[in-house]
Amino acid sequence: MVQRTQILSDVLDIIIIGNRVEASAFILQNYRSIIMLKKYITSVLLAMTCASLFAQTVTSGSFGDTYIPSEGFISIFGTHTFENADIGLYPGVILAERNGISGVVNFSSESSCKGASYDAHVDGTVRTFSSDPFVFPTGNSEKLGLLGISGMTDAAAKYSHSDPTLTTGELNITNPEIDATSALEFWTLDGSGETNVTLTWDPDSNIEGLVEGDLDKLTIIGWTMSGWEVIPSIPNEFSLLSDSRHIFNPESESGFSYGSISTSSPIVPSDYEILTLGSLVIPRTGISDGPILKIFPNPVKLGTNSYVYYELKGNQGKMEVYDELNNLVFSKLLDRPSGNILLPNLHQSDDKYIVTVVEIDGKKTSKMLITIQ
Repeated sequence: MVQRTQILSDVLDIIIIGNRVEASAFILQNYRSIIMLKKYITSVLLAMTCASLFAQTVTSGSFGDTYIPSEGFISIFGTHTFENADIGLYPGVILAERNGISGVVNFSSESSCKGASYDAHVDGTVRTFSSDPFVFPTGNSEKLGLLGISGMTDAAAKYSHSDPTLTTGELNITNPEIDATSALEFWTLDGSGETNVTLTWDPDSNIEGLVEGDLDKLTIIGWTMSGWEVIPSIPNEFSLLSDSRHIFNPESESGFSYGSISTSSPIVPSDYEILTLGSLVIPRTGISDGPILKIFPNPVKLGTNSYVYYELKGNQGKMEVYDELNNLVFSKLLDRPSGNILLPNLHQSDDKYIVTVVEIDGKKTSKMLITIQ
């Protein structure tokens, strides 16, 4: 114990200034030495943070160039500010090991953070124990990838600036509702409670290309063992991410350059292996308040039938099916608030159809039906 204490004393010169606990410049000047003693650094950083817990006003700050090894962690209490001292190999960034058992930055139930930016964030896993709304200060490879939740005790998130197919292995999209998925970024979010989720984007996300110029096609999608699923979601009027240095600007509207999108209702994060941004086949406009529509099986094999299950808000409506040339190929009046409709064998070749259920007041829901060999 004496030996470890002496080694730590040699490696870190801890200076307590008022209510703020900071590592001296010795940390930044001797980064390589600290990496060699990484099994000790977690204990020291944790001790530094805990020391601030006893101050009347708990605050802490980080200047980056900090590494958290596998199975290591640091815990933050109170308000933490991300800053960039522009010194070291990773200025402004707390780098948490991603391989094996991840290194983690923990935020206690009463803690929060500010100042996250492209050059000051956590590159790795962030965990919160708060049941209040929380924005994870996550990034990767000099890119900020914020994720927000409406509140869930014990949640962990990580952002990856890479192609989701490297994780999913799915090169071709099998969900007929999804036109395209982001090939540039994804998030992992762990937690067994229910919460609304918000994802963000910036110019590097190429949202305009993803949705082909129609922001109403943008959606959050989640990967499960069955493939990609559409998670009902709507772009925020004001973006959680407004530029490279601000987490929130109430005057910044979501657009193609910067923006954020939130789930329409709470989800259970552990139901999905990863989350990312995707493009809908049919734009969101006119769909969200419409009737419930489910098609099964979908895709359907040629020579077999599909069923359409519907639920109307009222008591009357109609169902229409259009082919790829927008020709009406099937129509039926609906005189009950819910039911199952048998779709006949529509075509004898691979094709796509749009199935639409329309309420008497004009509100509608549309989904794509795909026929395969």
